[in-house]
Amino acid sequence: MPFLGAMAGTEGQHLRMEAMQAQLFGEHPGQQIEYSVYLPDFGNWQQPSKNDKEAGTTGLSEPITALWVYIS
Repeated sequence: MPFLGAMAGTEGQHLRMEAMQAQLFGEHPGQQIEYSVYLPDFGNWQQPSKNDKEAGTTGLSEPITALWVYIS
């Protein structure tokens, strides 16, 4: 898992992001992070994921083309 502020993924290799996970760092009592990804071949937004759960696909070569994030 990358550290806060560190790059995740690859650079200069023309690879696409297909899955991601997010979590809050530090002290955030009661706060949650919720996120969803847009998958163009499926033609819609995926059901939202929360707190370090995977969003996107693995092994299907389906790129993430948009990301929605909500912190509550």
